[in-house]
This record gives sequence, structure tokens and C-alpha cells, in this order.
Amino acid sequence: MGAEKDAGGARAPLAYSELPEERPPWADIRDRFLERITEVQDAQETPLRKIPVVNHRELDLLVLYVFTMRRGGAKKVRRTTRYFSR
Repeated sequence: MGAEKDAGGARAPLAYSELPEERPPWADIRDRFLERITEVQDAQETPLRKIPVVNHRELDLLVLYVFTMRRGGAKKVRRTTRYFSR
């Protein structure tokens, strides 16, 4: 099992059938995180109706949260992030 190299030496992408069937170990953490976000948003009367989509993919809110916290939290990220306009 695994991606094999093609004639050019590049790795071929995994076939869907090669993906593991079990849930990843962090799936329960993500589920609890999303439940908590939903509770907080409902309490603030700003319900999370659906997961945001960026570039046709659902945004992983747990990853966004972890990266934001590692950079010092939302206020620091907003204060230090530079936005470029075209």
C-alpha cells in the first residue's frame, strides 16, 4: 500500500481505496471543538450555520484556531497582519 513512483520518478497520488478507513486520532477533538463553537455562537445569537468554505474546501476551524493561538491570539494577529491590496 502507498503511492508508487511513476516512470519519471514522481509519486503517484493515493487512490481513494488506499486511504485509511478509521477516523484520525484528532477527529474526536475536532468534533468537541465544533460543538463548543456552536454553543458559544448560539449563546451570542450569532449561530454558525455551516462551516466556511475557502477555495471550494471547508475551512478547518480547529487548525485556524490553533495557528491563531500560536501567533498570540486573534487581537495580536489582527494587529500584526498586513493586508495587501492590488
